[in-house]
Amino acid sequence: MFGTTYDKARPALERALGRPTLDTGVGSSFGAYGTCPGTKLRALEYGGGALVVLFGDVKGSALTMYEWALQPKGTPARVPKASAFVGDVTTYEFGIGTTVGQLKAHVATGTLKVKAGDGSQAATFTLQDQSAGFSGQLSGTTDGDETTYVIAGQPCGE
Repeated sequence: MFGTTYDKARPALERALGRPTLDTGVGSSFGAYGTCPGTKLRALEYGGGALVVLFGDVKGSALTMYEWALQPKGTPARVPKASAFVGDVTTYEFGIGTTVGQLKAHVATGTLKVKAGDGSQAATFTLQDQSAGFSGQLSGTTDGDETTYVIAGQPCGE
């Protein structure tokens, strides 16, 4: 769905997820979500912020979908999990609270990279599947530590 215009994505998202709990309308690409690509931003949040979908003018003047993120807020049970395509027909669903050990057990060797935090920055992961891939934050790097944020697409900066 990345690159889909807002006008085409909104009805599809409503069919799948219902009405968003927040629609920011069109605003500046700098603000509550960080410094995002382009000059305009529209965010749709579902499950009280558990899932956020971002649209911006990153490839021309039309707002297109370029990022979605699972966040540790709202009602995660009301939104879908991330779905990594890890084989010819196999997918693995994961989200906030999935442990590092669970990720390692369900994805191919070499596709998951875990990086320790440095005190001011959380531990992070990248997962390269057969789609665009995922990244996010972790509570730590041991098998019992959990995902605390999951993102796909082109991320916003600080």
